[in-house]
Amino acid sequence: MKLIKFKVSNFKTIEESEWITTDDITCLVGENESGKTNVLTALLKLNPADEKIKIDLLSDYPRHKYTEDRDVADSKKFIEAIFKFDTPHGVKFTTKQDPIINDETGEEEQQPDKEEIKEYEYTKVERYYNGEYKVFVIENEENIDNEDNYEELIKTKENVINKLPKFVYYASYANLSSELYLPNIISDLDRYNDLSEKAKNKVKTLKVLFDFVNLSPEEILDLGNEIQKTNKSEKEIEQEFEKKKEREIMLDSASSNMTRSFKEWWKQGNYRFKFSADGDYFRIWVSDEIRPENVELENRSSGLQWFFSFYLVFVTESAGEHNNSIILLDEPGHTLHPMAQKDLAIFFNSLAEKNQLLYTTHSPFLVDPMNITRTKVVYADEKGKTNISDNLKIKKKAAQKSIYPINSAIGITISDTMLIGSKPIIVEGISDQIYLTYIKRQLMKLSDVQLEKELVFMPVDGTKNIKPVVSIITGKEEELPIILIDSDDAGNEKKKSLSKNLYKDNEEKLLSVIDFIHREIELPEIEDIMDEKVIEEAVNREFHSEEEDFEYNKKSKKSIIEQIQEYAESNNINLEEGWKVKIAKKYVTKDRKEKDEILSKWKSLFVKLQEIENID
Repeated sequence: MKLIKFKVSNFKTIEESEWITTDDITCLVGENESGKTNVLTALLKLNPADEKIKIDLLSDYPRHKYTEDRDVADSKKFIEAIFKFDTPHGVKFTTKQDPIINDETGEEEQQPDKEEIKEYEYTKVERYYNGEYKVFVIENEENIDNEDNYEELIKTKENVINKLPKFVYYASYANLSSELYLPNIISDLDRYNDLSEKAKNKVKTLKVLFDFVNLSPEEILDLGNEIQKTNKSEKEIEQEFEKKKEREIMLDSASSNMTRSFKEWWKQGNYRFKFSADGDYFRIWVSDEIRPENVELENRSSGLQWFFSFYLVFVTESAGEHNNSIILLDEPGHTLHPMAQKDLAIFFNSLAEKNQLLYTTHSPFLVDPMNITRTKVVYADEKGKTNISDNLKIKKKAAQKSIYPINSAIGITISDTMLIGSKPIIVEGISDQIYLTYIKRQLMKLSDVQLEKELVFMPVDGTKNIKPVVSIITGKEEELPIILIDSDDAGNEKKKSLSKNLYKDNEEKLLSVIDFIHREIELPEIEDIMDEKVIEEAVNREFHSEEEDFEYNKKSKKSIIEQIQEYAESNNINLEEGWKVKIAKKYVTKDRKEKDEILSKWKSLFVKLQEIENID
């Protein structure tokens, strides 16, 4: 199953969150004490991989409501989530048949119940403080936003619960020293429960290290022990030699296994590990192609040290546990150097090939600006209640500090484009960025676009911000970025203004959406180069009207955005700020084969972008 979205209620600092959509990777950003860990904990307790993790009413229920609700708190739900089945899930239903009239006797005859199997693409699972589950099945995507079409499972709900992904949570990892004194390690492992939390984290990492080496520290120590006397017999010398040789071979074998396994995970360097033992000491050495000499682990980068410890805990503890699991990482790599954090963010992409991943951070270097829709905002309001939102443009004052890492990540990427030779392209909003990044990927998959330089689409939150952002990213070379602007009134006015001053000698870098529309539309926007039918479906899922569905009129000269606005007004639908972003997200998450006429529009746009790039 794949987690599609979730909602948290009545859990610690969270009274009721929005529905939060999830991707292969989902990033929760927020400042300290905003409640990010509480979000992960609620998800964890939906179906924890660790059976020791229990629902605890006293610590999990919102403290300020406990006295008032204590008699009914046990029956409250704290998490609900919607999953998509890998393959449609068949559910057997028994339907009671109406009796029929016997033609000869004129009497009613009861018909046997009819059994049938219906297939469902989605399921909604709720969990309550008493540990109970409620399970609903949803026939297809069109019914997700209409709970009237959900069907509750009673007798067969365990079938779905048994298929649920397990949630695996990771938080603390302690960096290892390169030189470890074996007698102290043995002592710490024996008195683990008496140690402080900080000491436990370090000992935990040591334990998984020796589990990985497949040796106990006692055995390593014993194999290196020497007979304490001056004159040793030849037999005793030979026995010591054989034991040390055995230890050396075992550690060499473990070193090879570690090097090979680590390489599959960490793509940012070709590291080789060497484990060695000398008397009572166990040592970890590291080398690579650039620095072939063995160097102690603690003298390598903090990023490598942290990730080595993370890797050991993650791989060793998760043996057999990650199959059909969703990984929850709480503040991963928060002590790393910014460049190491960026490497870690890249690594998450390979991790997500096998497992969905949700992680929390307050660092801009762990926010992926090229996949900004993966990022959700967690913030605490003036009363200390935690809120979670998909809306990255939320204007609430309480959310601004939490949104800061996202804005910073975009700013960092702008700087990076000037340093690494990528091409920044200014667009008006996040929805434009979502669509254009999607188009680029689709064309590259079809080999219809071969870009010499990476194109980075930079949203600036409206035409009013175009000029200030251009000034920031122009840089010392005074090379103006390409601007792709909507052909509505605001866009046309801004293009006219720029062409008269800042872009007077670079008008070819001012592109309008209307240049890539293959039919007459009066004030087109970026949505008009997309598949109108897909947008139409997304609108009807997002803004369901009891009276009528939205239907795009291809004969009209009005843009699809203007048609949606008219539809909303006539059906008393309130289009809240950020509604275009929601539609864009729905568009890019739906798998489809794009129509040739749509691909033609996209190709013409990217051919033009390539032409301008070659001029530069």
